[in-house]
Amino acid sequence: MSEIKPVYQEMKTYCLGYTHDKCRSCLHDANWHALNEMPDSDRLELQKNMTRINSDKCRMTSMGEYALVEKYVDPEIKP
Repeated sequence: MSEIKPVYQEMKTYCLGYTHDKCRSCLHDANWHALNEMPDSDRLELQKNMTRINSDKCRMTSMGEYALVEKYVDPEIKP
């Protein structure tokens, strides 16, 4: 496993998202995209301590789990 940047260790949630327009500006979806840019060993290590947001629940509650991205975890990785 490579050394995980401290900024990635701040991520607490991720969401697989679905096709709602708001997903593209959601923190949980942005975290998912950042995770997918990592080697599997790093991604799995971080993911096991993160909470997966239920995209169905979010959609059924009019995007109730939505969290606006205020800054991307890694500015080079944008969904």
